[in-house]
Amino acid sequence: MSKAEKALCYIISVLFPPVGFVLFLVWMGNQNAEKRTLGIRAALVSLAVVLLFVVVGIASYYAVDTTVEVITK
Repeated sequence: MSKAEKALCYIISVLFPPVGFVLFLVWMGNQNAEKRTLGIRAALVSLAVVLLFVVVGIASYYAVDTTVEVITK
């Protein structure tokens, strides 16, 4: 695979994490070691993105201040 094709796989794995997992499942049975390695890396990138989304979601949930301030004159 060319560098552009590899980069495209990584970019797609970041933007659409389920696609990275599908690439992993499809390429794990491939005889080509380069595709197997790319599939593993795509799955790891997808997993990292999902974990990042979870961490950011949890952090944003706890960062929101929901108290109401009453201003009196």
